[in-house]
Amino acid sequence: MFGMRFDIDCHYGLTKKLNPLLEVLDKYGIKATFFCVMGRDANLYEIFKLRILARKKTIKSNAMNPSGASLPPNLPKIIHTLSFPRYVGHTHPNILQKLVDSGHEVYPHGWSHIQWQRNIDNINLREHLDRCTESYYKIFGKYPIGFGSPGRVYNETALRLFDEYGFLFVGDMDGEKPFRVTPFNSIQIPVTLFKTIAQLRSENLDCDAIVDRYFQHIIGNYFSVIYEHPDNLDAFELMVLSKLFEKLTCNGIRSMTFGEIYDAVSGDC
Repeated sequence: MFGMRFDIDCHYGLTKKLNPLLEVLDKYGIKATFFCVMGRDANLYEIFKLRILARKKTIKSNAMNPSGASLPPNLPKIIHTLSFPRYVGHTHPNILQKLVDSGHEVYPHGWSHIQWQRNIDNINLREHLDRCTESYYKIFGKYPIGFGSPGRVYNETALRLFDEYGFLFVGDMDGEKPFRVTPFNSIQIPVTLFKTIAQLRSENLDCDAIVDRYFQHIIGNYFSVIYEHPDNLDAFELMVLSKLFEKLTCNGIRSMTFGEIYDAVSGDC
């Protein structure tokens, strides 16, 4: 059971990086799950307040870089984001609908990525969820059954609200297979190899070695989910994904969306 997850965190990733990725996914018949921020990019004030001034504050998060390696900055993304903060999924229904029409699944990734990830204990989570789920409803005519917290950051209030908003599954916790956390109802569908291509590349792995790392993880486990961010996908990353998907296809391994995974495991969790 294999799933492919993509987190769309910003306007740059949604509007500049999706088409080449969709071409690769379509070529190999890979169906993926996309979690998209529905609100807007961070502005300079938010970045200064929540990143610079909050450095000394301990924030509970399980979204740290597991490799411990520092990643090179994505300058085009930074320039695009800071030059003029834009709305992401909220104002691009045609792009999100295109993903669904191509056989993929789309669910909210919060309203403001930076506020949720960096300041979850001090924001109105209900307001954030109201805004992103209502925006989702306006696009698709239904409320979402899944949710992915920005940065995979959550607290007990968020877990309680996930049930209240009717999310059947979320993707925030670590694990080796889908599970429920008592007393909450939503099923956690975890990323099982929490390393992006860029992180593996920073360990001096070449394209074939990265492909083999992912492939061995997928075939070596009954359940597996790997993930990426579209805004970080350049020529090298797309080549890795293309070779990986080709290898999976040749070995008869098909991808499952999170909705399909939920249907397959909900009775056992």
